[in-house]
Amino acid sequence: MIEPKIDELIAALNANTAAHMSGGGTAPASAVAPRGRPRTDATPKITFEHVKAAVFDVKDKYGKLAAVKIINEAGGAKELAAVKQAKYVDVMAACEALLGGDDGGGEEGAGDDTL
Repeated sequence: MIEPKIDELIAALNANTAAHMSGGGTAPASAVAPRGRPRTDATPKITFEHVKAAVFDVKDKYGKLAAVKIINEAGGAKELAAVKQAKYVDVMAACEALLGGDDGGGEEGAGDDTL
C-alpha cells in the first residue's frame, strides 16, 4: 500500500535531480548560503571598518560634531561602536552625501580619535 507512494516520490526526486543537473533548476547550490538563505553577492558587504573609515573622514573634514551627528541620526546610536549593522548603509550614505558635497570647509584635523 505504501510502496506505490514511495515509487512516486522516488520518481519525482529523480525528475527533480535530472532537471537540476541539466540546468533546469531554479538556483545552483552555490547560490544558496548556509541555512538556505540566498547569497547577496550583488550587494557589497559593508563592514564596521568601512563605516568607521567613512565617519573618521567626516570627522577629519568637518569636525567631531558632524561625525557624531551622523552617528546619532543615521546610525541611531550615541557612539560609533553601538551602530547596528542594519544601519551601516544609512551611515555610509550620510557620510558620502556630506563628503560628496565637500567645499573644503570644516575643521581640518579636529584632533580627538574617539567617537
